[in-house]
Amino acid sequence: MGSPNKFTGLLRVFLMAALFSGEDATVIHPVNPIWPLGIVDPTPTRCQYSETATFAYIELTNCTQQPCLISTAATYQISPTFTPGYTANTMTYYLYLNYGTGSHNFGTMSFTEEYLAGNQYKIVREILIPSELRGRSGYFLLMLVDSTALIHISRCFNATVAH
Repeated sequence: MGSPNKFTGLLRVFLMAALFSGEDATVIHPVNPIWPLGIVDPTPTRCQYSETATFAYIELTNCTQQPCLISTAATYQISPTFTPGYTANTMTYYLYLNYGTGSHNFGTMSFTEEYLAGNQYKIVREILIPSELRGRSGYFLLMLVDSTALIHISRCFNATVAH
């Protein structure tokens, strides 16, 4: 029999899937929700690169309308929901905030799950907004790329970091 921590982890995965899956999406990297998660509107635009997945929506803590107002030293969840057009075994999540002539890289996260073509997935990611972004306006660039460099999602949405 598995350890209590393993059981608790599995229970958390199922609980988070039930909480987050509005359209039977499989939740990858479930974490405690930072409420409220809003669906960003208008729909984030395709940006810079062609996509191979069917994009559903992006959820962001405390945002339902672009430009999203965010605060420094606060933690947010940015969660894209999508249906891959091709099966993949790894998905790398890239996230940038581009502003004026600058850009902030929130780093990459790799998820080694099986992403089956035709199934819907939601990847939950937490970020901390650093103080050096205070007062910046620009757009988030979110990309999901598999291990063969195939771009599944490339979406942009506007944001302003509060003073």
